[in-house]
Order: sequence, then structure tokens, then C-alpha cells
Amino acid sequence: MKSAATPRLQILFVSVVGWALTLALEGCTYRLPVISAPSQERVRVIAKSPDLYVVHVDVDHVTDYPVPVDGRVIVGIPAYRPSCGVYLFNSMKVGGADDPLGTWAITVTSGGRTLRKLSVRQMKKLTTDLDGYRLLKRSD
Repeated sequence: MKSAATPRLQILFVSVVGWALTLALEGCTYRLPVISAPSQERVRVIAKSPDLYVVHVDVDHVTDYPVPVDGRVIVGIPAYRPSCGVYLFNSMKVGGADDPLGTWAITVTSGGRTLRKLSVRQMKKLTTDLDGYRLLKRSD
């Protein structure tokens, strides 16, 4: 004769095994971010003689932008796609997703000397003027 507790134990056992299999089979997932479109950043070098400076942009290629007398330069940022992000149970980030904006560099030079070096991510955090130029202050 079976007791009334046996069906409950079977239901509990099946539920526990089901949850364990669900968690065990979930595993890691990868997320591929969308491509970021190419953009332009406005930079303004504030100095006594801004035309003595060069803005050196090292992204997937290297470009030098001579600074005009008004100190305003528009630099090009190419399209990019960050690497895949790895997520445990599709919710907790455990790795991946390198950010090129953190490694790409913008350097202000004068006479071959590096005066200031920023990542593109750091440059995007600079204050802007009314025209939208990011302000790089230098003392001559």
C-alpha cells in the first residue's frame, strides 16, 4: 500500500531534477554588439599659440591633424564593433567586450614632444563649449 506522501516526493524529485538540468544546461552565452557608425569629434586646443600643436589620432590607422590658429580641429573616428561579451546564464557578465574607444589614443604634440595623451573614451568626457568642441587646455 502506498502512502499519500509518495506522489509528493515524486513531484518534488522531478521538480528538483528539472531545475538542476535547467541551470546546468543554461551555461554561457555570447553577445555580439552592433557596429558603431563612423563619427567625428570636435576638439579645440586652448593655448596661446594653438597653431604650434598637432593632434595625433591613433585609431585603426594613424592620422595627424595640424591645429589651425583658432585651435579647432575635427577628427575622424572610424566605424568599429566591440568584441563579444560573455555572460553566465545570459545575465552576469564574466568577460569579453573589449572597448576600442578605451585603447585608441589621441595625442597632442608640439615640436615632436607629447604634451597630453587621452583615450577616445577620456576625450568624450571632456567639457564642451557652446559649439560642441571638446576643450583641451594647454599652457605654452
